[in-house]
Amino acid sequence: MGRCGVLPGAEALDLARCIVDRPGLRFEGLMGYEGHAVMLKDPDRRRQVTEDSLCQLVETAELLRNKGIPVPILSSGGTGTYFITGAYPGITEIQAGSYITMDGQYRQEVGIDFEYGLTLLATVISTRGADQAVIDAGQKAVTRDFGLPLLLEPPGWEIAGLSEEHGKLRRVDGPPLRVGDRVEIVPNHGCTTINLHDEYAVVRAGVLEAVWPVAARGKVY
Repeated sequence: MGRCGVLPGAEALDLARCIVDRPGLRFEGLMGYEGHAVMLKDPDRRRQVTEDSLCQLVETAELLRNKGIPVPILSSGGTGTYFITGAYPGITEIQAGSYITMDGQYRQEVGIDFEYGLTLLATVISTRGADQAVIDAGQKAVTRDFGLPLLLEPPGWEIAGLSEEHGKLRRVDGPPLRVGDRVEIVPNHGCTTINLHDEYAVVRAGVLEAVWPVAARGKVY
């Protein structure tokens, strides 16, 4: 993805040797991430791009082993590629994270079949006729970097737009909404929505079991 790290092959070998040569460090393995593949909608294309990347990672691990450097951990994979990476020979660890809460992009656009574990409750604060409603959740409550969030409940409505503090709902075929009604939203990108909130309300079978603080709330590291 053009971010951190070194290239497969000789660059990775040089870095591993630097680590091995330093008494205060211990080399444990290699990590790759096929982030450029996890959102590819065509499953055949996603598999091809993922396996091309994994091949380079595994070959680099073999290069290190041939030079006398053990590679006990070979880590890779994301939520969009876990089933490809997890079955690839030589991979020992999968890095998938979004599957825990899931979001609309992975389920609706990429077709990853985990259930939604993260939703946001909002309240209808205004209506205009039977076909439009406004809720008290906008871009400061749920991001739209992967597109508009999904309206899970009630059925028959959709999110038409987000401003800073408000969300506009449009009726498709559902019953009219009233001021005070609650709606349930699925973020289209959970990773950039979670940090906007102070805490999780952890619910099982409709019962609140715990409240977990969001440690990264408002933080820039």
